[in-house]
Amino acid sequence: MPGGTKSAPGPLTKAMTAIMRERMGRDGITKTALAAAVGISRPQVQKILTDQKRIDIEQMDEIFWALGLDARAEFLKAEAQTSDRHAEPSWKITPL
Repeated sequence: MPGGTKSAPGPLTKAMTAIMRERMGRDGITKTALAAAVGISRPQVQKILTDQKRIDIEQMDEIFWALGLDARAEFLKAEAQTSDRHAEPSWKITPL
């Protein structure tokens, strides 16, 4: 949304970035190495990993691929961990 304020990442994205951080910590992968592998800047990786930046599904898939993870499997885990997010959603969307 050009010129607009972007909202912060929600619980599902935060669960996904927690999985990324866990893998990076376990395997000793640096933010610099991940940035180079994915083709984005280290500051952008920092913002993603600290939940300061929303990312699209394609970029998330690329990051999981670079980390040797199956994005679909990890998404399902994160979705299960955050299934209560629909009880009181932070967004103002009316289901159709």
